[in-house]
Amino acid sequence: ALTDVTGYQLVAVSSLFIAAKNDSIHCLVDANTFVNASHGSYTAREIVDMESAILQSVEWRVCGTTSRAVAGHAIALLNKIVHRRAMSTCSSARLSARAMARKGAKKQIQTVVDFTRLQVELSVGDYELCVAHKPSTLAVASVLNSIELLDLDGSDVRSFSRTLEKLVGLDINSGDVESARHELHRVFDAQSESVMERSSRRRSLYSEVSDQSISLGDATPLPTKSRYVAPSPCAVNMNNLKTPLDLDSLLRSYAKS
Repeated sequence: ALTDVTGYQLVAVSSLFIAAKNDSIHCLVDANTFVNASHGSYTAREIVDMESAILQSVEWRVCGTTSRAVAGHAIALLNKIVHRRAMSTCSSARLSARAMARKGAKKQIQTVVDFTRLQVELSVGDYELCVAHKPSTLAVASVLNSIELLDLDGSDVRSFSRTLEKLVGLDINSGDVESARHELHRVFDAQSESVMERSSRRRSLYSEVSDQSISLGDATPLPTKSRYVAPSPCAVNMNNLKTPLDLDSLLRSYAKS
């Protein structure tokens, strides 16, 4: 590639392809996208072959593994399994039923995403948890703890376990994963107790302030301005009025009434 401009450009295009796929589990580009970007200078097969050569040369050490990144890939795998099962159970149902099944599966996966993300973020603040387990172990443990919250079909969990073991050689029933799950529960429970304690302190402080405040029922009411009520026209003695109408007499008649 150092002496061949065409080869150098192919390496650059394939490296950009790797970066695009590594940045997100929902990659929106494929090899054909870069074929168009290079104006047909390379075929999709040439880009994919160079991608494979680059990954093998660096022994797949593309970036530092984080628990959140691994959890994202694990949840993407779980999403496919849950979605496939939901569609298979409604294969002969109406379109509305299939739409409801897809919506339910999406809601379940979103719950897994939210609770997994929370556990991973809490684990970062616990030194012992971070140094005692690999990022991949923490990721899988977080996903498994999240799955416990849902009423997932047992076949989905078993399929998820078998696929993980087949792809990465990780046994979800291993001692490391079980230990990480217990530690994550501990950190989550401690954080929940901390939140409840802070909330209780705020309620106590609010109660103290309320007790020390002046009760409106014991306070002396402020004097109120008397309202002037105009006399009714019938209260005026029309006999005292002069003819033609005398304004001074009219006002004196109002004053006497």
